[in-house]
Order: sequence, then structure tokens, then C-alpha cells
Amino acid sequence: MNFGRCLLIAGGAILLVGGMLHGYGYRIVEPKFASALTSEPHLLGVFKALWWAFAVQFVVVGLIVLRASRLPVGRSVILLCALIPGVTSILMFHYIGVSIGPVMNAVASLCILAGGFLMPRARESHPASRMW
Repeated sequence: MNFGRCLLIAGGAILLVGGMLHGYGYRIVEPKFASALTSEPHLLGVFKALWWAFAVQFVVVGLIVLRASRLPVGRSVILLCALIPGVTSILMFHYIGVSIGPVMNAVASLCILAGGFLMPRARESHPASRMW
């Protein structure tokens, strides 16, 4: 196993574990937000949907990265997947500040980005498949 694939596995595992921990953390923060949003109860539903969508997003992206790291033509998918935690970490650093979530997303994004660039480029399956 080469270094690039190790970085991809690390980045995918960070996203997978981070998404599961984020989902588990809802049990802890939900009572606090429920009491804070007593005057606006519909906002609790919005908060819950966003919280769970965020957790599911990172579990799914982590699984995609882990699967694409085993494919010989998965480089472009991996590089696109690196954008999701990268942009999310930038937004989180801006609006939330430095905490474990944005740092985990940034580390995962950097691992996936570096591992993606270390993967070999895709090879054409047949010379006639080249258009130009």
C-alpha cells in the first residue's frame, strides 16, 4: 500500500468517524437548543435537519473516499470529495472558530487532497476512446 492510499484511508476514516460522532453528539446538544429556542419551536426542526444532514454527509463522503481509493480511476472522484470537507472547514472556522470539528474537517480534506494527487492518473481503456 502506497503513501497516497494511506492518506486517503486516513481522510476517509476521519470523515466517517467524525460524522458518526457528530450524529451521536446530537443527544447532548438537543436539550440545550430546545430550551434556547422555546420562543421559536420551528427552528428546532431546522436545526435538527441541518445537524443530521451534516453528519450523514460526512459519513457518505467518507465511504465514497474509502471506496474510490481502491479504484484505478477514482482520482477525480476523490479530488472532488476533498472539496466538501475543505469548504465546510473554511466556513466553520469563519463562523464557529477553532474547535475540534473544523480541525478534523481540515485535516481530512488535506489528507484526501494529498492522497488524491498522489494517485496515478486514469489510463484510457482503449486508444480509440481518446477524442483529441
